[in-house]
Amino acid sequence: MPLAVRWPFPAGPPLCSRLVLGLVGTYSCLWTRYLNRLRVHNAEVLHELVERRGPRTPLLTLSNHQSCMDDPHLWGSLKLRHIWSLHKMRWTPTAADICFTRELHSRFFSLGRCVPVCRGDGVYQRGMDFVLEKLNQGDWVHVFPEGKVNMGQEFVRFKWGETPMPIIPLCAPHFPLCTSRSPLYPTQASGGSWLSAAWTPLSSPSGTAG
Repeated sequence: MPLAVRWPFPAGPPLCSRLVLGLVGTYSCLWTRYLNRLRVHNAEVLHELVERRGPRTPLLTLSNHQSCMDDPHLWGSLKLRHIWSLHKMRWTPTAADICFTRELHSRFFSLGRCVPVCRGDGVYQRGMDFVLEKLNQGDWVHVFPEGKVNMGQEFVRFKWGETPMPIIPLCAPHFPLCTSRSPLYPTQASGGSWLSAAWTPLSSPSGTAG
């Protein structure tokens, strides 16, 4: 399926991208911390890698996908100084048939460091090449390897298009208490916590198992 809009990168002035990421990220912090109850385990693992990994060391993170709002609400676990630092924030492959259907939408999501990936075009497509280039430059990339919103929390195979990505270092966030009846908005889970996130290191910056 070809991309319905023009290739969106470069997305525009860095200031515009910083504003989009900063404002949306700040909203996520307010939503998860003050309008809900957020419990994060091992947050220091992610913070350490975002702030202090080597300048050419890529960061690849992954998570399950239960709501269309997982990204950006996931970044409520970050600190505001991360969210407003453009070079520290993540890139993420994004479904082109959902987020990149109009030029206005394309501009917004690309400023938020979302990269269009076309379903059915396989591994070797422009979006995946762009993401790999960012990893090679030492940037942070976050992926949802299920490739879709998995409302039923079923065990589904990961999309094989993720396999070319390097895995040094690698963290895996997990949301055992995040539940939703809608693919758009998460709802409060039983037990009183809207979200419980556990950041688990799978390999260290040196490439050894953590």
